[in-house]
Amino acid sequence: MTRLRPPLAAALLFAVAMGWLAPARAGLNIIAHVGDIEHPSENIVGGGNLTAIFNQAVLNWELAYPDPDQEWTLDLTYHWDELDVSLVAQFSLLTVDENTGRIRSGSIAFNNLNSPQISWFADPNPEIVMGNPAFTGGLVISNQVVVVGGVDTELNVGITFAAAPDSPAYGRSDMLTIAMHEIGHGLGLLYDPPHYEPTNPLVVTEAVSPAYAGYEIYVDRGEHLARPSLMEDKTDLGTRVYPSVNDILAMAVIASYDNPVLNPQNIPGVAVPEPSTLLLSLTGLALLLWRRLGGR
Repeated sequence: MTRLRPPLAAALLFAVAMGWLAPARAGLNIIAHVGDIEHPSENIVGGGNLTAIFNQAVLNWELAYPDPDQEWTLDLTYHWDELDVSLVAQFSLLTVDENTGRIRSGSIAFNNLNSPQISWFADPNPEIVMGNPAFTGGLVISNQVVVVGGVDTELNVGITFAAAPDSPAYGRSDMLTIAMHEIGHGLGLLYDPPHYEPTNPLVVTEAVSPAYAGYEIYVDRGEHLARPSLMEDKTDLGTRVYPSVNDILAMAVIASYDNPVLNPQNIPGVAVPEPSTLLLSLTGLALLLWRRLGGR
């Protein structure tokens, strides 16, 4: 029998007491399907693998939308494929839910083109956020002041970790970042008329976030946000970027999802008008434990 270490056991018991582990589903549920991954890129270092990294990217998004009373399901198939040299990966729309207007399924191709212009870092520790040994070159938290309802309010628009020059991730596309970005297209930030197109600007409602109600998020070319958000048009090589508050709010507006968790990774310095850090940490941990114990 596997034993939980005392802190994890305490968090699990707390989560059960709060009723977090009881539901049969939990908010956003991204169902990942493995496609053709038998032919990975030849220009890849790090020792990690696409499946573990993709599953972590899925979890990183799911933690932002954990409400068991708001069902949101997305089917994604991921695979390696030879794409144009200008692309490191590409999301393709498959189906849209006619009732909700949400994307229901899609596929994500990671470029295995044999070219020096396509170079990958596959992290063997994709679950490590703070203190990841591959990204010790510095952390930049980008918070800016926006006017919401006539009041100056801090909004986080970017969370970027840099790789040091001696890191294997330096100068390469981080597979976890790219996976999270492409999943973001599947969550709704996609321009594919006449099949799918988000409104512009995306207006945050009171239901989505009382703290940012009325704030307008402008979409660049129909499917990207302004730099340095995860969903910007082009991510710098040698960096790891997590969903910012701006990214999370944008997806929540598109999907009509109320009160997302705006700092699901609990990264210090991220401006969020939310409950205490301890509560957020326990909520995220409870969801992670529930899924690892077979609750999804």
